[in-house]
Amino acid sequence: MKTDFSEDEYRLAFLKNSGFTRKKCGKCGRFFWTLDPSKENCGESPCSPYTFIGKRVGRSLDSLSQVRHSFLSFFKNRGHEVISPYPVVCRWRNDLYLTDASIVDFQPYVTDGIIPPPANPLVISQPCIRLVDVDMVGKTLGRHLTIFEMGGHHAFNSEREEVYWKEDTVRYGFEFFTRELGVKGEELSFIESSWSGGGNAGPCFEVISHGLEVATLVFMKYKVLPDGSLSELPIRTVDTGYGMERINWLLTGSPTGFHAFYGELLQKMSKLIDLSIPDELLKEYAVRVSLSESKFLKPEEKNMLVKKLGFRGSFSTMLENMENFFKALDHIKSLVFILSEGVVPSNTGVGYLARLLLRKTARLLDRLGVNSILPEMVSWEIDYWGRDFPGLLNLKSSIVKLVEIELKKYRRSVEEGVKNVEALLRGKSSIGVEQLIELYDSHGITPEQVADASSKKGVKISIPEDFYSVIASRHKQPRDFEKEETIAIDFDEKSLPETVKTYYENPNMLELESRVIGVFGDKVILDRTIFYPEGGGQPADTGKLVFNGKEALVKDVRNVNNRIIHFVEGPVPPMDSVVKAVVDAERRLQLRRAHTATHIVNAAARIVLGNHVWQAGAQKDVAESRLDITHPLPLTREEIERIESKANEIALLNIDVKVQVLPRTVAEREYGFRIYQGGAVPGKELRIVKIEGLDAEACGGLHVNRTGDVGLIKIVKVDRIQDGVERLVFRVGTSSLQYARSLEREISSLESILGVPEEKLLQEAERIRSELKNLSKKLEKILENQFEILADQLISKAVEKSGVKTVFYSSDELEISHLISLGEKASKKEPNSIIIMVSTVPTVQFAVFAGEFALKKNVDCSLLARQILSEIGVGGGAGGRRNFAKGGLATRVDVKTFEEKALLAVDRVLKTV
Repeated sequence: MKTDFSEDEYRLAFLKNSGFTRKKCGKCGRFFWTLDPSKENCGESPCSPYTFIGKRVGRSLDSLSQVRHSFLSFFKNRGHEVISPYPVVCRWRNDLYLTDASIVDFQPYVTDGIIPPPANPLVISQPCIRLVDVDMVGKTLGRHLTIFEMGGHHAFNSEREEVYWKEDTVRYGFEFFTRELGVKGEELSFIESSWSGGGNAGPCFEVISHGLEVATLVFMKYKVLPDGSLSELPIRTVDTGYGMERINWLLTGSPTGFHAFYGELLQKMSKLIDLSIPDELLKEYAVRVSLSESKFLKPEEKNMLVKKLGFRGSFSTMLENMENFFKALDHIKSLVFILSEGVVPSNTGVGYLARLLLRKTARLLDRLGVNSILPEMVSWEIDYWGRDFPGLLNLKSSIVKLVEIELKKYRRSVEEGVKNVEALLRGKSSIGVEQLIELYDSHGITPEQVADASSKKGVKISIPEDFYSVIASRHKQPRDFEKEETIAIDFDEKSLPETVKTYYENPNMLELESRVIGVFGDKVILDRTIFYPEGGGQPADTGKLVFNGKEALVKDVRNVNNRIIHFVEGPVPPMDSVVKAVVDAERRLQLRRAHTATHIVNAAARIVLGNHVWQAGAQKDVAESRLDITHPLPLTREEIERIESKANEIALLNIDVKVQVLPRTVAEREYGFRIYQGGAVPGKELRIVKIEGLDAEACGGLHVNRTGDVGLIKIVKVDRIQDGVERLVFRVGTSSLQYARSLEREISSLESILGVPEEKLLQEAERIRSELKNLSKKLEKILENQFEILADQLISKAVEKSGVKTVFYSSDELEISHLISLGEKASKKEPNSIIIMVSTVPTVQFAVFAGEFALKKNVDCSLLARQILSEIGVGGGAGGRRNFAKGGLATRVDVKTFEEKALLAVDRVLKTV
């Protein structure tokens, strides 16, 4: 992409008339504008040091809240409408997880001219989360944060309306810093630069004061094309970003930014750790950091600074601890804001990023020796930031609970991770970056865990300074945007009008006369239709087209750019013919019930479980439907029953289900961003389906008229499809009746089989279970005696390989659980042994054991099990510990082949130990 723009883009009348001079920085070579003609460089670190540390610059605004109020008031008084901040989780977009700039609120719909802005001009102070900077936090003392407030005043200019552009933007910026904040004009520099993001680009000015960049003034006028070239946008956007935290730091002259914007909270938390670093050292440290090309000081540089200033003792360690503590403060704030918006830590999506933050914070607190206080620190931060963002206080208990649950999972993963790392390191001399990333992504094993284990094993490992930034960058946005399925149909869309969607106008209509305006093989396009096309998790209608005494069965319906395609079977109606479209009435009604029930169950789950519940997926169908919801723990039977009861209670209230089509900005303002339960919805208008007082969602599906029309809602199954996501499978209406009848038939069959009436079935089942348990114990005793004998026989037939006795045994009668008992006995009887047990019932599974002496020879069962899989080569899985491992094959192989390959694997493994 083009990154340099013509000098003319930056030559403004305001700068010239105000006495600014354009100069070239003697250090970095960039051009900048200044009121100080003697200035030789641009003024930004590292070209210039921080010169504000230890002194006040401008007005006395001591808190972030005061800076925010000053910024918003300044622009409000100049005709800008103050807009409430958007969520930090940008669910209105399908290409990004987190809001990382104020302009994200208005991309792409406003900036591309699809919809009007909520106000023009407007001003906003938007909390932003930028995890690509996660590894720089703390090291730069407040210059980099994962969460920060971006003050943005925005104007959207078009051919019809010119609001303001470069001249006024720069003037506003200059006046805000000088008149509103009291910064001297000579202390400001405007550096010429360029910007790109979200597919847009333009020239910009970076505003610098005392070595610190405090604002960026972007003139977004281009769209970045796939080949990197630029094209003019229909809307020219003033996209400014003022760093509220940086401005707060500048005005207070605090030794670090964290001292400024965390204020009393930092003082409270610093009692947990010694941060009593002399002011002289801290001030000099901040200046040295600002002059560093890498933007931070490495450990050896810290040691040199401490010695140079004449300090002794553990000050280098204290500086390190201070930075780690700052990281924890920052990460907790990000985590609190993310969790407050219904995110559950998990292994995918934005939940992955929440988990990354929490586990990284837990690791930092472990290093600081205060690993038990994370939930308490979360609570303190909620209280502190809740004064400006009261929504945090309303969700305090649920946020803390989520953190406690995830912290327990982290502790368990650490214990399991240590074992996995030790197994991984065997036989290796080094671990590469990609392996570290794979370990973290797939197993949750942090590079610090690997480093701890590798130091004991003598394995080389180098953790990149930006490791977590790389991880965050890879998970910044969905890996695969949902793409619409392409339909093989050869027609010019512009030659056909959009289909009139009568199914929206009257979903109760089941028959309609239409005219055929397009025929392409077995695909028919009508001028208007009552057939609902597949979309939003709702299957298409089916039915028939009746014409000239013939019938064409409609088997599928799709929407291609608002042209509704009917896939037919049988005779195809000719062009321009009039057909009677007839929808399958029972199927349509059942799908409408299922769709409304999905909204009801989602609302019920939110009421029962908490506001962290969000829809993570859904599919409606005639027989069974499913709803995936976010939740940190597997649902209990009691919770499932409460959700089901609440859903049926809502149905019985017989509430009106209303549909509105609203401009996007109006819908977001009226109902909030929970309308995006099903994900991002394109278009300048949103179809809102509302159940009064309970639920409002952007939804393109068909619904019943009242909640009572769905009938009985019965949850028939619950699965945990991934960590943090529960799947509720439910039936509605006539399908619920069919389910109840099937249960009755099963009960009747059980009565016949067991010979007892329904009321005694449970008692009889308990009796049978008890009897089976007793029989099982007797069988185990018999097998144990037999295994003692069999173990001796197997050992006597062992084959010696490289000084280790190897036993192979297979059975097509005993299950793997029994063979594991046999293998344990054999390995204890012969300490210098490798035992391989194979069961072929019901599938091919195997277990590997190593005796005590074999372990001393560095035999590793987990490695051997994986080697066996590799030798056989039919796929499968295996894992375990040094002394025991088990696995299974994806497809069957004969026992003889298995034995040959297993013994070959033993040979290969023994040669490496």
